[in-house]
Order: sequence, then C-alpha cells, then structure tokens
Amino acid sequence: MSPCPNLNLNHYIPKSKIWTKGQKAACTFCLRLSAGCFCMCD
Repeated sequence: MSPCPNLNLNHYIPKSKIWTKGQKAACTFCLRLSAGCFCMCD
C-alpha cells in the first residue's frame, strides 16, 4: 500500500469517473494494487 510513482501515468479513480492512463487528476493518495496503481481523486 505504498504511494505510486508517476501519477500522471497511473490509473485514477475520481468520485464519479474512471480515468484512463495518461490523464491527470488532483489525487489525495494512491495505492499499489495487484492490478496496478489506483488513486482516489477529487
């Protein structure tokens, strides 16, 4: 559950939408999961 590097290259999970790779978002924290890095976004 360590922070993920290169946030702009990871998958982001905003409150109401799933962002794809390459998209940027203001994230509060990220988790490293088996499927990759996931970030909770505002």
